[in-house]
Amino acid sequence: MIDPYNVDVYVVDLRSWLEKQNPILKSLETNEFLLRFLRISKFNLENAKRLLINFWRYRTENPQWFKDRDPKSPVMAEIAETAYAVQLPHSTVDNCLIFIMRIGHYNSEKHTFDQVTKYALGVTDVLNKQPEAQLYGFVIILDFTDFRMHHITIFTPDVARRYVECWQNLYPVRLRQVHFYNYPAIFDPIFYLFRPILKTKICEQIHFHSGSNASNTLHKYVPPDLLPTEFGGVLGTIEDINKPFIQWIKENSAYINSLDQYGIDLSSLNKLMQDSKLDDYGDKWTKRWVESTAKGEQQGKFKLTAGKFYGDKEKDKGIQTSEDARFYGASAKFDNSFSNEEKTLVIQFTVKHEQKIDCGGGYIKVYPSDVDQKNLHGDSPYLIMFGPDICGYSTKKVHVIFTYKGKNLLIKKDIKCKDDELTHLYTLILKPDNTYIVKIDNEKVESGTLEEDWDFTLPKTIKDPSASKPSDWDDNEKIDDASDVKPADYDKPEHIPDPEAKIPEDWDNEIDGTWEPPMMDNPEYKGQWKPRQIDNPAYKGAWVHPEIDNPDYVEDKNLYLFQDIGAIGFDLWQVKAGTIFDNILVTDDEKHAEDFGNETWGKTKDPEKKMKDEQEEADRKKEEAERKKREEEEKTKESTKSDDNDDDDESDDTKTAEKDEFLFLTSLFRFEFFLKQKKSLFAYFSFDDALLFFILFVEARYLKKKRYFDKQICLNFGAICREVASSFHCNRELDERLSTVEVPCQYCSKFFILKELQKHMETCTARNDSKPPSRPIVHLSKSLSENQQKALEQAQAGENRSTFTCPFCPTLNLTCTDLSQHIKNHHIHEDQRRVYTFVNYTQDEQQMMDDAIQASLKEYASHQN
Repeated sequence: MIDPYNVDVYVVDLRSWLEKQNPILKSLETNEFLLRFLRISKFNLENAKRLLINFWRYRTENPQWFKDRDPKSPVMAEIAETAYAVQLPHSTVDNCLIFIMRIGHYNSEKHTFDQVTKYALGVTDVLNKQPEAQLYGFVIILDFTDFRMHHITIFTPDVARRYVECWQNLYPVRLRQVHFYNYPAIFDPIFYLFRPILKTKICEQIHFHSGSNASNTLHKYVPPDLLPTEFGGVLGTIEDINKPFIQWIKENSAYINSLDQYGIDLSSLNKLMQDSKLDDYGDKWTKRWVESTAKGEQQGKFKLTAGKFYGDKEKDKGIQTSEDARFYGASAKFDNSFSNEEKTLVIQFTVKHEQKIDCGGGYIKVYPSDVDQKNLHGDSPYLIMFGPDICGYSTKKVHVIFTYKGKNLLIKKDIKCKDDELTHLYTLILKPDNTYIVKIDNEKVESGTLEEDWDFTLPKTIKDPSASKPSDWDDNEKIDDASDVKPADYDKPEHIPDPEAKIPEDWDNEIDGTWEPPMMDNPEYKGQWKPRQIDNPAYKGAWVHPEIDNPDYVEDKNLYLFQDIGAIGFDLWQVKAGTIFDNILVTDDEKHAEDFGNETWGKTKDPEKKMKDEQEEADRKKEEAERKKREEEEKTKESTKSDDNDDDDESDDTKTAEKDEFLFLTSLFRFEFFLKQKKSLFAYFSFDDALLFFILFVEARYLKKKRYFDKQICLNFGAICREVASSFHCNRELDERLSTVEVPCQYCSKFFILKELQKHMETCTARNDSKPPSRPIVHLSKSLSENQQKALEQAQAGENRSTFTCPFCPTLNLTCTDLSQHIKNHHIHEDQRRVYTFVNYTQDEQQMMDDAIQASLKEYASHQN
């Protein structure tokens, strides 16, 4: 318990510590300001210090959101008038403050995302002056009512990461509830992008409200007497609530402006943490290991920790990647460089992916003595690369790469790595007889010779160029049975007229032409007839090309040899951080390495698993209890519903379905017209690909019951990858629509399915080329494809503000440069080759799609009238 009479003592201690950190850390030091950090940390002085450092670090790292935020300035005043961010006047029954942020409610042609974020964060600085922010916390309502596709393009992975980290780590407040109001399906890719970054407690507090019932579901958590009318409340409009709120914010303008003078020296951050003993780095590993700064702001930091579960809290401490979507580089030089000539070389270390890694390296590299440690990066020359690498479902391997005559040679065998969350021991043994052994958890998983398992030298033997397969060599194991005859009644047409089809009552042969029934699949159709197969009596087996000694082969007995082994280190890219490296050993003694592994990893692995299992069981019980509670609540809610409401819902569903189908068809025609006029987005795709994307867009945005934006199809992050999109279920849905949706011919008004419309219109007897149809024609067979290399050049030219999806790991979106590095690091030797195309995505295409849909909405409204 904290003695309330000694609160001043804590404030004095915290202020005294701050004074000693100047000039590395410059902070506001008023009692009211320091008390915020003490309250939220329950007066734990060390935790309050960490919060203070984070507070100023995030502000210093993101000046675009924390400088020049005077609420009286013209730009900030204009944004304030829009009621972009507002605190409501009343608190909940639990004394929680209610804060609304309308993240799409601004004119993007007038104000930038950075400007509205400046205003929102400035408002939040003022809100946090209230003691209730720390004592009781906030209920946050994120209103997506005006959120559109052009807002999505702003959220690149880096912006999303910074944005989320600022909101959840910056302020000393308690978040009690977070409500996503009028949540749109098009935001799904963004949410899946930053969800791994969110703290578990925040994820548990997020509630989604969408559709016509959004306000009702919100009222279950926040009663309507606390909400504006826009949220189904009774307080009046949010604009009226905003007027006195703006005045209060302007009264605090001096406070907001004063924060500009404070900050932290980022280059001295590690020293500050160590000197203050606020981290677990200790003072040993940082003196020996040098962290790279090659990637600037994209460079992640290692920290020393045993993780969330362990066998021994002290012995299991290792260096852990600590920030998501970051490059990591750290290396340590040996006291003296050495050679492994005529000696065994053993490289051993442990890896723990406790974060359920989806894409990231866990390997170690051996470097020459002249390695540039501060500038360590992916292209830094190395001698050996060894360890696990995981990326998506396809890549789960142990890399063993040797540098030989300037080339990095990959092992030709596939060694599977461990992909669970426990600590594992990896060992590489390289012997002077040019053999090797790979061990995982002190058990041999692979071995062999360097010459056979890598392409160090040319092959010893080659195919005899003078030999060829004899002309009479029969290698067909099976042949057609000449006595097998096709049955007389076998041939049946694949399609037949539908016998149940009837001519429409309003059909006019003079106007509509001769009526023909639609075709259907023939149930008696058996496919193409083929004779049965029998054994070939002349079969001689597969012909094997004879080999001869390769005259260009040169034996090298020193394939294992490295003359200048000078350093060891890590050069990694990780989407989700949390990997812990420990127990690094380089030796020439196999037995010592095995014993060392048993004494370290061997003694803590079982207690570690036990602790993890206990944590998972506790989490399972908690989730089960919460599930039962939710089920009970749902049963109570269901029992209060009336039959009348059920009838109304059914009627509403019917109307919605009719509107959805109308929107889809009319927008489809209009969009094809826009597509042919502009072409900019789909210039390098066939029309089928463009149509697929449009269907995804329309249905994700307007058909609320169908969510085709799978988290693995990140189409809204600046690019489309053909191979990724076409490999998912969406194109099956496209095929179904093209095969079932009927639309009228623009010349004769007969109805045809989309797939057959083109063919008919080319030969339609009512066609009049001098008089074009009233609506655009869908040309399904027309191709808009162009040279893919041009698309790649377009994406790489000039400043690239887009991100692109990796064709092998669809959840990963990177800039063009980072994607190239990612492909090089993880997929350059993939067996399955894929061709993928970069296409820039700008607001122009978004407007094109919006235009098409808005025109359809207007026509639908007039049609209803």
